[in-house]
Amino acid sequence: MASIYLLGPTMFPMVNIIHAEYPFDTNRTSISVMVRAHQIVACYQCCSHLCMCVFGGLLIWFMAARYECLAVEIQMNTNIRTLTRCIRKQLRLKRYTEDVFACFRYMVLFVIIISTFLMTLCAVMVVMNISVMLKMMYIVNSVYYLMYLLMYAWPADNVKDMVDRFYKDSLSLPTIVYDLTWYEQTLGMQKSLLNVMTYQKPVTLSIKCIMPELSLNYYCTVRPSDVERFAAIICPMLSLFVPLYVPYWKR
Repeated sequence: MASIYLLGPTMFPMVNIIHAEYPFDTNRTSISVMVRAHQIVACYQCCSHLCMCVFGGLLIWFMAARYECLAVEIQMNTNIRTLTRCIRKQLRLKRYTEDVFACFRYMVLFVIIISTFLMTLCAVMVVMNISVMLKMMYIVNSVYYLMYLLMYAWPADNVKDMVDRFYKDSLSLPTIVYDLTWYEQTLGMQKSLLNVMTYQKPVTLSIKCIMPELSLNYYCTVRPSDVERFAAIICPMLSLFVPLYVPYWKR
């Protein structure tokens, strides 16, 4: 679909994909071809980045589903042998989660920075003296960037909750290990089970000194900061424009 949309100007009487104003003459053939090629490459980059972000969000959802399936399997456990198999699965899944978070950590940071900047810019444009259609477009873009960030925050929060279930709930992994006949096992098995029963920090999507932890709570705290930033930008602008609208007889 992206290819059909981007290659439309080559088959239909369209000038460019994006109607933009340039500080030079675009009527010449060479300049028009360069502008069209630049727009096609830029649109392909945006589409590829969006697809990669969707893939990252789906991969985090897949990890949350794996944790949930493993939690059900652990709750149905009845002996040490199957519990050992579940523990191995849990360790492999935890390493896999850490690898996935390491791959998408800086992409999430890029999404947060871009979403914050563009939402602030859209909010500034909404209060400007422009047409209603443009204001609606900027409002839709703001909602789009909100959903863009929520695409990472929701599954990351779900993964954190699923990892917490293994160490905090009443049906967690340490509780199940303690209820089994661990004292009848070998000394090596008892040491392994003791390591399982100790508290482990949940796997979270975070960046040191920049992003503490990507979750729904962080998502809700970042949005008010955007509103405050928008208010700090727009209040001086309104103080300049409001006196222009005061009636003449009230001046």
